[in-house]
Amino acid sequence: GRGLWLRVFARTEATGWVLGDPQRVAQIVTNLVGNAIKFTKTGGVTVELSRAAGTPGGRIVISVQDTGIGIAADRLERIFQPFAQADASIAREFGGTGLGLSISRSLARLMGGDVGVTSRPGEGSRFELRLDLPQADPPGDERADLRVERAAPSRPLSLLLAEDNDVNVLVIEGMLAPLGHCITRVRDGAEALAALRDGNFDLVLMDMLMPVLDGLSATRQWRALEAAEGRGRTPIVALTANAFDSDVQQSLAAGCDAHLTKPLSLAALLQALAKYARG
Repeated sequence: GRGLWLRVFARTEATGWVLGDPQRVAQIVTNLVGNAIKFTKTGGVTVELSRAAGTPGGRIVISVQDTGIGIAADRLERIFQPFAQADASIAREFGGTGLGLSISRSLARLMGGDVGVTSRPGEGSRFELRLDLPQADPPGDERADLRVERAAPSRPLSLLLAEDNDVNVLVIEGMLAPLGHCITRVRDGAEALAALRDGNFDLVLMDMLMPVLDGLSATRQWRALEAAEGRGRTPIVALTANAFDSDVQQSLAAGCDAHLTKPLSLAALLQALAKYARG
């Protein structure tokens, strides 16, 4: 409820393809963005992708800049230690950075890169993920992605997003809001059921792991209520960190129409909307 903004953009020179581990990169960026949001009371967070000039091959830089509380110079390296906090009073108000930054740096170094930070107290912080990745040919399905974007729903959809993780919400809103879709966000399965009773949604994006009432239970209860009250069927797409067959089967058995695995790609999201949304 702090009304923060999230801006995500790529520099014009950041084109072409490099070969890397997209899941690890997504985990690092998610950690950095989550950390930035946690320590930002007003303003917002800017994520920028660029290619480092004058470097051979494919050095990419992903920076996460916030308008938050900032970090004193003598504490900049300490924040990468597990459970380090910038300041005891800040720790009480915002909670620790926990393992997020420590894991992010470790993952980056495993890939031959690094995470660095520049900051001043009161002026926000800028974290940079730097990776030297080999340049690569475009994958064969790049044309398929373009086809998917053309197949995206042509009209604005009314979507219910049931997701307790604020970073995931910002990522999904960042992908779908610019396309004109209206997103109603709830934090758990009980809130999702209440919203479904009151609203009329073209599609539900339902996280499976939520507090109070999980996504599987909420989906089962809603399908039972639809049947009991003779309501039209609302499409529900499961969101989960697991791609195991058993998880997919569980989601479908509970009454979900499809199953998407995080980190979500725009292509997969648009494909699901085009295929399953009402209308």
